[in-house]
Amino acid sequence: MKLAIIIVLIFITESCMPHLLSKETRQLIPKDANKVIMQFDMTNDSLYLFISEFLVNENFRIYNSDREIGFINTDGKRFNSDMIIRLNIVTTKNGSHSQLNCISEFALISADDQKEIWFQGNMDLGGHFTLCYETMVMLLQKLPSTEIRYVKS
Repeated sequence: MKLAIIIVLIFITESCMPHLLSKETRQLIPKDANKVIMQFDMTNDSLYLFISEFLVNENFRIYNSDREIGFINTDGKRFNSDMIIRLNIVTTKNGSHSQLNCISEFALISADDQKEIWFQGNMDLGGHFTLCYETMVMLLQKLPSTEIRYVKS
């Protein structure tokens, strides 16, 4: 029942959420996008270390990581007064280059310290779903990638 109430509250606030990205950038992103894939001119090991340092500099705490498989999961970072965001990143070798795959998740902050319920960011669903996805895109646009794609996983 509480999950249903949370979902209803998320959808009620849909129309109140402003966009973070420019109209031009939003037009590049497919409506159902929930993932970002980026290409880099560096080895996978270098990308992993670069991304780890970048996240720390952006005030994300690394919750779980595995350098061998290129996995980084951040702890929830407060985005605004009612939402926390976390990132799930995988880096892989792509020929002589490397690739980053990232999805974002959000949870609403509850006053009664209940366990967070996480939802995946999505460009199409509006409200907190879109705000979470756009926050991830804005963060990742700071990286020196050679290509960026917005996709549905």
